Amino acid sequence: MRTFLVLVMIVLTAACSNGGQEVVTEDGPTDSPSDGTDPPAGAAGGGEDGLFVSVDVGGGFVPVGHAFRSTPSAVIYDDGTTLSTGAVAAIYPGPAVLPLTQGQVDDEQLRQLVTAAGTAGLLDDSVSDYGNPPVADAPTTTVTVVVDGEVHVTSVYALGMADEGLPGQGPTGGGLPGVEGPQLEARERVSQFVDLVSRTVVEAEGDRYVPDRYRVLALPPDQGGDAVVEADEREWPFPDVALVEGECIAIGGDRAVEFRDLAEGATEITRWRNDAGQTFVLSVRPVLPHEPDCPAR
Repeated sequence: MRTFLVLVMIVLTAACSNGGQEVVTEDGPTDSPSDGTDPPAGAAGGGEDGLFVSVDVGGGFVPVGHAFRSTPSAVIYDDGTTLSTGAVAAIYPGPAVLPLTQGQVDDEQLRQLVTAAGTAGLLDDSVSDYGNPPVADAPTTTVTVVVDGEVHVTSVYALGMADEGLPGQGPTGGGLPGVEGPQLEARERVSQFVDLVSRTVVEAEGDRYVPDRYRVLALPPDQGGDAVVEADEREWPFPDVALVEGECIAIGGDRAVEFRDLAEGATEITRWRNDAGQTFVLSVRPVLPHEPDCPAR
């Protein structure tokens, strides 16, 4: 009897000092006790629109039409679909619609990105302090991460300038005026996540993405072309859809297919003429699956 009690004490002692590892008994493995480690980070996406990650760089001193037609640099959906900006020949004028490239990542890559987002502090809804660098007209990087259906949005002004330095000053050697140690570390974590997303999307690139919706912004005709390059003219194909200067117009369904064919050979300075004889330059942008037809005003 004494021997049996000693054996029981040994087993119980071993279980208590297990350190959170799996405990094996005659009936097989049991749930491991808590070892203080973090729980799983969560599942990628889970929202109604399927978005997991979006990296969007915008703002700064750019023309209205340029800002309107710009798409996020990298997007990943919770089914593994990726979208990124496609390559454009360095010629002027450029195409009317900037191309997008579609790819695919697997479940393991999605899990790794969820973990990386948590490490970067992008799943923490408390306000992070990224400093206030004294840089004029720099872009803002906005990172949207959706995990378990919860949307987390982080915006960092002048991200990356800690390495590039201020204009005219060259590299700063890891420093940036207006940004102190912890702020610089927080910015670096966001930069590393953005770099990881960008690499993942580029490595996943496959076919050209064919959008099924477009946004169109009508601009004055003098915003397209110059004295050297003559702009071509085309008829606006939808008489019942008025072109109004400065207003976003959504094109979807069968009209999107028709417009896609017409815009295929058009350029960014093509003038579009309506039934009244007015001409406009159109800033055209594909609408991504998770986006509204037109942005909220």
